[in-house]
Amino acid sequence: VTEQGLEEALRFKVKASLSLEYLPAKAISSFDDKTAQFFSSLISGMANSNGGTIFVGVKSLRKSPKNLEPLSNSDAVSWLRMVCKTMIFPEIPDCFVEQIPVDANGKFIIGIQIPNSQMAPHMCVDKRFYRRSDTKISLMEEYEIKDAVENLSYYEKNEWERTRLNIYSSVQMNTKKKLKPEDVNNSVYISGEVR
Repeated sequence: VTEQGLEEALRFKVKASLSLEYLPAKAISSFDDKTAQFFSSLISGMANSNGGTIFVGVKSLRKSPKNLEPLSNSDAVSWLRMVCKTMIFPEIPDCFVEQIPVDANGKFIIGIQIPNSQMAPHMCVDKRFYRRSDTKISLMEEYEIKDAVENLSYYEKNEWERTRLNIYSSVQMNTKKKLKPEDVNNSVYISGEVR
């Protein structure tokens, strides 16, 4: 995510797509749980699909960038980095959140570069798995989660196992159903309900 990349997207009116999203400044006007949930689902959904870029502070019309809405609160960048590190499980390697300066007064656009993660599937803070389809985020289907886990390497499967055990702990604390650790496999906790 660079100044040049933003300039080219604006100059050529590159439309939002599977791997590109524009968000207005109001998308990050507060640092509350709802906003954290929104960004963690969007970022994890892109990582679970094909990766991509998000520009925060760019208003769009019919998927095309319309105009800049520069930000001035530098805490927004730190907050988004914290969301990426602590509200997506496992953490997405090589996910970058950067300020892209747009004027001499210190105002900026936020660029988020999300890789096509080899550690997918990534779970959002709400304990669900999302994917990006066209310009929308939706819940992953059970078979998609299973396929993603099957494609993990040995090291990545160990990381996934830690995440699975975290899900088990969360389910035990938040439901009345009693499970054994082996009950929490790739399909038990997909839509936020124990199946």
